[in-house]
Amino acid sequence: MMNFNVHDLLVLLPEDFLLGAICAILLIDLFLKPAQRGVTHWLSLAALIVTAALILVDTDPATVAFSGAYIHDRVAAILKLFILGITAVVFVLGQGYLRDRQLRIGEYYLLVLFAVLGMLLLVSAGNLVMVYLGLELFALST
Repeated sequence: MMNFNVHDLLVLLPEDFLLGAICAILLIDLFLKPAQRGVTHWLSLAALIVTAALILVDTDPATVAFSGAYIHDRVAAILKLFILGITAVVFVLGQGYLRDRQLRIGEYYLLVLFAVLGMLLLVSAGNLVMVYLGLELFALST
């Protein structure tokens, strides 16, 4: 039986923030004109940077949440920072490609961010249910 407490949500704070940022970017992108699509790019980069900062701020070396379904340790933090960094590089290098081919659509950034969220959950999976959740979120986005 899973016991729910606030500590579990604080352990998942980087993933919680990224999910909230994805939802906010989705709503903001809905109201942007085609000439303003660069805003989605910068908001996506900002979401990645803040998520990385939240991972770096965590001082607890090893934490278990949701009755062992989510494990956050130093290896998971390093892998998450690597995933976020590579995604930021892809966003920066891919901006010119998308602009040259008139493909500046917000869905690209949102699908990649959902895939990143799935990878972050997959890295910290502590049981097969969390592996399945992370893998499905990653695979459905790609």
